[in-house]
Amino acid sequence: MVTTGAIHADYNDYIGLRGGMPTSVRLDPAVDARLESLARITGRSKAFYLRELIEQGLDDLEDAYLGAAALEAHR
Repeated sequence: MVTTGAIHADYNDYIGLRGGMPTSVRLDPAVDARLESLARITGRSKAFYLRELIEQGLDDLEDAYLGAAALEAHR
């Protein structure tokens, strides 16, 4: 017998939400339309692509902003 909590946890693992925090973002309508089109054509969710963008983009932002701050601190 499987409990509801176990099903919920398994589903969250499956969709990548374990420990995730819901966040709201306002997008320009043109950007939202592009995202919607990409999701529809590929069969993935808009949330999937937003997570991908954030995870990949965050590395670049950390390098740019934190690297510059560290460099400035050493001057």
